[in-house]
Amino acid sequence: MQDIGKKILFYINKIENNTVYITEILQTTNKTIKKNSEFLANLAENLAEPSSSLTSQIKSNGATDYDSSGAAKYIIVVVLLYGFGIIFFIGSQVRSTQKSSDDVDGVNAEKILKSMDTVIFTKEVLG
Repeated sequence: MQDIGKKILFYINKIENNTVYITEILQTTNKTIKKNSEFLANLAENLAEPSSSLTSQIKSNGATDYDSSGAAKYIIVVVLLYGFGIIFFIGSQVRSTQKSSDDVDGVNAEKILKSMDTVIFTKEVLG
């Protein structure tokens, strides 16, 4: 009977601890929601009434200005990157075909020569 009472007290204590933890989480969440709602309200207010300096800056520069030098630099960089990528890809393919040409019927030529040297050396020692 005492064991059951201890278990019940243990679980009640655990529930109380979890309740306190959940309450803390809810309080933190409410604070965060209030901060976010204030931020969003300020953002909506600023978007509804754009600042005069920003409006004047857009009008003075023209909204349709095109940065041709920046676009040209971007195109050059992209073409160079793709070009180097293709060159490196072709180079890796050439290297892999050179390595496979050293193989004779799926066996590396160096391994064949080493085994032949071993056979010749063994014949000289025994022979």
